[in-house]
Amino acid sequence: MLLFGTDMLSSYADAAALAKGLARADLVVSHELFMNDTARRCADVVLPSTSWLEELGAKSTNTHLY
Repeated sequence: MLLFGTDMLSSYADAAALAKGLARADLVVSHELFMNDTARRCADVVLPSTSWLEELGAKSTNTHLY
C-alpha cells in the first residue's frame, strides 16, 4: 500500500481495525512531510516529502508570487 500524505489512523473511526488491516499488508510505504502515527506505527518504508516551498518553479496564490 502506498500512502501519500495521509494519517489514516487518525482519519478513520476504527483505528484499531485499520491498524490490524495495515499489519496484514505485505508492504506499506508512506510518503510524508512529517512523521505521523500511521507512518510511525505501520509503515515499512517512509519516504521524505517536500513542502511546496522546496519545489522548483514559481508558485502563485491570490496575492503573492513565490
